[in-house]
Amino acid sequence: MTYRLRNLALGAASLAFAGATSALAQTNSATPATDQTPPAASPGKVPPPPAGKAEVVFFRPWAYPGALVSFTIHEGKTGVAKLGNNTYAVVTADPGDHTYTSQSEATDTLHLELDAGEVYYVRNTLGMGLMLYRPHLTPSDEATFDKSKSIKLSTEKPTDLSGH
Repeated sequence: MTYRLRNLALGAASLAFAGATSALAQTNSATPATDQTPPAASPGKVPPPPAGKAEVVFFRPWAYPGALVSFTIHEGKTGVAKLGNNTYAVVTADPGDHTYTSQSEATDTLHLELDAGEVYYVRNTLGMGLMLYRPHLTPSDEATFDKSKSIKLSTEKPTDLSGH
């Protein structure tokens, strides 16, 4: 499933979408991020993005199904984060359109339009496919991230997609 988020106002308990009909629309445009080094962070205390940048917090709360499985999140062919069970990663990006994907036997795509100075939250969950778990990227909020008990910063290195 693909989502497009625009002009998010992040509240303590929910996301407020600016323009309900235009906030969530399918699209296929992308602009690669230039700086994806995650800053040091802890749950509920994600530091503000650097001047002129935005941050995307990808997180995967603890779940028994697929507990040993991890997935890389890509922007284009570049791996920007790798999430195992009960982990999160912070990606710093330039403002503008970004397309993030995670794949297994199927690919899930999330389109975000990032604004400078904003922090966006994306929840990674797993669903069953025919043979493998399928990752899902879903817009979320800070309150949901904060509820993830003892979540840890991911130390796994993301892998790039091969050109094959």
